[in-house]
Amino acid sequence: MEEKLIQELVQTALSQLAKMGLSDATLKSYRTCAFYPIKKFYGDKENVHYENSLMIEMYHLYLMQHEQGVISKQTLNWRLRGINIINEIYDTGFFDWKVFSSKKKEELPDVYETIMTDFSNTLICCTKRKGIYQSIVRRFLIFMIQSEKENLSSIDEVLLRNFLVEISADRPKSMDDVITALKKFLQYLNEKSFTENRYYSILAAPRSRDRKVKACMDANELAMMMNCVDRNTPGGKRDYAILILAATTGLRAGDIASLRLDCINWKRNEIQFFQGKTSEATILPLPQNTGIAIADYILYSRPKATIDTLFLRNNPPYKGFHDGVSISCIFRKYMKQVNLAHENGDGRTMHGIRRMVGTEMIINGSPIMTVSQVLGHKGMSATKYYIALDVDGLRKCTLGFDSIGGLLR
Repeated sequence: MEEKLIQELVQTALSQLAKMGLSDATLKSYRTCAFYPIKKFYGDKENVHYENSLMIEMYHLYLMQHEQGVISKQTLNWRLRGINIINEIYDTGFFDWKVFSSKKKEELPDVYETIMTDFSNTLICCTKRKGIYQSIVRRFLIFMIQSEKENLSSIDEVLLRNFLVEISADRPKSMDDVITALKKFLQYLNEKSFTENRYYSILAAPRSRDRKVKACMDANELAMMMNCVDRNTPGGKRDYAILILAATTGLRAGDIASLRLDCINWKRNEIQFFQGKTSEATILPLPQNTGIAIADYILYSRPKATIDTLFLRNNPPYKGFHDGVSISCIFRKYMKQVNLAHENGDGRTMHGIRRMVGTEMIINGSPIMTVSQVLGHKGMSATKYYIALDVDGLRKCTLGFDSIGGLLR
């Protein structure tokens, strides 16, 4: 086949994805998470043309990195998805969305397909959430048929319990979605007079949740990284300001990238911005040392540009960072300078700094409500996990064996 530029294949992929009606945020994720690694890999190989051997090499490299804990499962999925799309476009000029689905959609009898369509039309939620509910209900109906239930009126407690046991084997972390989908479906069946029972006694039963406690960045290691920043250079002033801002406020990398000059209220020593994740307006105190570092960058190092983005690239054209990935690249640069390796789950990430800030606040006795407000959480449920990282504090909650002393004699 004729030679094709890898850059042109990427542009074709993005164009086709845009025509499918994907949101700007999703297109951005494809650009940075799926296709940028491919372009970088080819750049490192000093090759601009598509080569099947390089795609295979890249594929196995990412599998190995995942097995070694270098990249997460989510990162692996994005990168393999990008490789599959580029391969498909190279071979055919386009790609079929269904080619990336590892499971074939199982067909239902026509009567149940009609019910599924009608049920889906009653759902008031986003397209992604609707797809999740449809998938669960479809699987439930297939399970019902395989259990030799004649019709919807034959649904009973035994069937529901058996289905929950089966589906929990491969969806242990998303059983809330399963329960919600079944509640909605049984409510629909009840309103349509297909069933007389909504089985809330089963679906309302409490469920244990297996949540992993993620590590946070070590404060001493972060201090080592910040101490190696050359603050006499323009780039160093910017990088130091970014790192100290993350270390003192716990801002997400994406929020740091999108900060504007007018987000800093110098008179009140505050940072005012809208969170990218929640779109919530947030006001945080600006620590004195952080303010000094940011002012040093603005006054003496920030390139003169017409845009008002706070942190800019060092080389022309002077633009802001694309997203939080660029901020994370700065973090990893200094991690390499102090010879710190990164493994998946070790906390040595920009988000690990955020967890460090929350944990330190908990250790120092800050109320959990205060920590929640500083980190910009919508509720305290997300903040409670920072308590699990306060090992010394948890030790104070342990009980002695005095109450069972009689059993030890």
